[in-house]
Amino acid sequence: MAAAPEPDEAHATHFHRILIGLGAELVLSPLDRDTHTRIREVLDSAGLQRALAALVALEARTESEQKARIAKLVGHTLRGER
Repeated sequence: MAAAPEPDEAHATHFHRILIGLGAELVLSPLDRDTHTRIREVLDSAGLQRALAALVALEARTESEQKARIAKLVGHTLRGER
């Protein structure tokens, strides 16, 4: 059975999705003022600062810790990993 995301993982993923969506909107309509306003709001938000701190914490994991966490999230080990 797959594990639920940890708070840092969930927060970083949430903001990643927001930024991907805003990036896509910017590509589709580069001069849209509402998109630019929303991008500024996200970049200035305390939530983004928390997401960046979460990302730093996630990146501090060793490769073996990352592989173990991935295995736990997907519910099985990676090929060649035990």
